[in-house]
Amino acid sequence: MKRFNNINVRCVDVMEDEVVSDRYNYVLMSGLFNTNVCQSIAWTHSFIKKMFDLCLDSTSFNAISTFVNYEQDEMFYLDPLLTVDYCIRKLSPRVTLYHHNLPYNYTITVFKHHQWATVNDNK
Repeated sequence: MKRFNNINVRCVDVMEDEVVSDRYNYVLMSGLFNTNVCQSIAWTHSFIKKMFDLCLDSTSFNAISTFVNYEQDEMFYLDPLLTVDYCIRKLSPRVTLYHHNLPYNYTITVFKHHQWATVNDNK
């Protein structure tokens, strides 16, 4: 018996037009931002936004941190603080940053729905 027998996993290029009409509970990306192929911060932000637009619940991705003790030219380093700032300001205030799993690697999850509207009961 499968533990998750109703799961549907797809590997898609989120930047392609035919994926635009579909929505997914979770959109995950791992390792895409790691290799330096002359991508820009603006491109990574547009990719993250596209992932977020496609998700119903949350999107998660990882990257190599700028908090390292050395850098290699073939690797792409994303500042986790600037990336979290972008996600909070442009996508959702519900963001987690895990900067402890692998050396120099971090994972960010951005959640779609707010759990509460206000902390002030008078509003």
